[in-house]
Amino acid sequence: MAEGRLEKDFPGRPGRRSVLIADPVLALDAEIAQRLVREGFDVMVARRVSDAASQMASTQVSHCMTELRFSDGTGFDILRMIAGHHPSCRTIVHSGHCDIATAVAVARAGAADVLPKPMTTDFLLAVLLDRDLRHSGCMETLQGPNVVREEHIRQVLISCGANVSRTAHRLSMHRRTLQRMLEKSPSLRALVR
Repeated sequence: MAEGRLEKDFPGRPGRRSVLIADPVLALDAEIAQRLVREGFDVMVARRVSDAASQMASTQVSHCMTELRFSDGTGFDILRMIAGHHPSCRTIVHSGHCDIATAVAVARAGAADVLPKPMTTDFLLAVLLDRDLRHSGCMETLQGPNVVREEHIRQVLISCGANVSRTAHRLSMHRRTLQRMLEKSPSLRALVR
C-alpha cells in the first residue's frame, strides 16, 4: 500500500490526535505506526510528498514524522505545508540523509527535532510525543558529541578531496588545529594518507 490510514474508530473524531508519517520506505504495518495506534492516534502514512499534501488537506495533523528525500520532492516541502496548514503540529525529521548543516536548515524550517536513522521505536515515540527522555532508557542510542563532530569532519574532508587546508577553511578552523585532530583520530588520519 503506497499510502493509507490506520485508525481505531473513524477519522476526524473530535479530540482525537492524528500523526502523519511521511517516509518513502515505511508502510502502515511498521512498528511505529502500530504503536501509535495502540496509544490512541489516527495514523496516516504517506510515501510521496503529494500523498502527504492530500492527507494534510483532509485531516487536522497534530504530529508529523518525515524523511527528507522523496521521489517527488523533499521534506522541506512537507515542513512548509505543515507551517501553512497546521502551525501547532509537532514535527520531527527522521532521516538517513542528514548532516549538521541540513539539520540546522530543517530546524529553521520548523522541525522540533532532527534524528538520524536508524533509531529505536521507543526513542522516536518519546521525541515525537515530547516525553521526558531522562527516564525512558532511550538515551543510550544517541551518539556522543565527539562521534558526531568526527563524522562531520570526515564528511567535509571527503568532500574536499582530503585537502586539509581546504577542509579547515570550510570548517572555519585553523589548519594546524585540524591537523592535530587528524593525528588523534586513526579513522580520519587514514583518509589523509
